[in-house]
Amino acid sequence: MGLFGILFSLATVKYFESTVMYTFTVAMIFLIAVGIFPEEYGKIHSIPATLFYIFSLVGIFYAGILLKKRGELWFSIISIVGSVVTFVLMILTIGKMGLAIPEMIGAVFILSWIVAVSYKMLKEIREKD
Repeated sequence: MGLFGILFSLATVKYFESTVMYTFTVAMIFLIAVGIFPEEYGKIHSIPATLFYIFSLVGIFYAGILLKKRGELWFSIISIVGSVVTFVLMILTIGKMGLAIPEMIGAVFILSWIVAVSYKMLKEIREKD
């Protein structure tokens, strides 16, 4: 997933015309590290897992700012508010529900956003042809 994520992240750099979107590339490198070091490795797993979520949500938040500049208000709001709400929910549920629930909350939002942006990019490519 991390390798495909790197391809997606490079596409977002070009699509959003911003090097700040390399935050997604960094996030996907951390996702690869999560796969290399599963949960049995303790902190060696926890650190890249945490950084994956942080860099992904920061990337989505920043993409929301760029979308607002393009005049795409609804998708901008979803990106900005969604990344903040997801982060807050993950923090609030971490101690109460173990790690599975916060990770699921983050993963569902991040993957949903990636699918939506991928669809948007492909749709715009098809409209140009």
